[in-house]
Amino acid sequence: MNRDLRWTAVPEGLLVLTKRRQVLARRTASGSVSVSVGKAHSARAEYAPFLRGPARAVCGLWRMLRVCGGNRADVLEKVSPLRLGPIRISSPSVLAWLTGLWLLLLATAGLVVIPWALGLALTDLVSLRIHTASLLAGLFRALLFIPIVRAASHARFLRRLSMYRGAYGKAVNCAAADKPMNVEEALACPRLTGGSIQAVALLAAFVLLLLLPVLSAPNIAVAALIRLAVYICLLSVLEELRRLCQGRNGPLSGAVSKLFRTFESPCVMEPHTEALEVALKALEAVLRKEGKGRQ
Repeated sequence: MNRDLRWTAVPEGLLVLTKRRQVLARRTASGSVSVSVGKAHSARAEYAPFLRGPARAVCGLWRMLRVCGGNRADVLEKVSPLRLGPIRISSPSVLAWLTGLWLLLLATAGLVVIPWALGLALTDLVSLRIHTASLLAGLFRALLFIPIVRAASHARFLRRLSMYRGAYGKAVNCAAADKPMNVEEALACPRLTGGSIQAVALLAAFVLLLLLPVLSAPNIAVAALIRLAVYICLLSVLEELRRLCQGRNGPLSGAVSKLFRTFESPCVMEPHTEALEVALKALEAVLRKEGKGRQ
């Protein structure tokens, strides 16, 4: 399947996007499935290396919140490009500057900030200023993170979204396996794809929790900014790692893909047949409009 195929679960439906098209499929109050097709409104940053991780996380949440407020037939018009003040980040010149600036920040983090932070952490460990209890507390928080997310996903609203994510995963795996696109065949397919931005965001949060003991600062505001910057860097690096390993054969790529599927599972549930029908119609509409069939 296309690596640039993206989707966002919305209330009682799915929003599926490619570079050119966006399809919104929703279950109406009467029980029928409404499918609307329109031109994609995507920020170009969502396709730029090292920018697409944070951009897809922010834009995915933005689209879900925009769609949540509309039941009108023109709901696709509510899914607009993310704007930063008067500047559209889909502008090629702005995209080039943002990409260059982001790569500069990543290089600075890799060559200066990260070695400096690791040096301070090792110094603190040698001088026992970071106690074993702090390290164990960080590990304990990280291990509790996935069960907490899994428990929170059982809330009614989040559970419905998780079911639609699972439905889309089954539909994608059904199409990738070249099976007939019907509910019976899709139900037998796995629900996890390892390609959702939720998996990247959860894995980045897990790594951040492990790093919390060494990301402290005397000032609370400075510590919060450092952790936010590290989280954004983790989103960038992990998204590139996921794309690099997706679809590749080999033990290392398989292990990385399995890791992403593990972190995807808390926010992806087994769907009911109604959600699966919506997902199949959304994916069929995308494949038909793109004119690529199952390629």
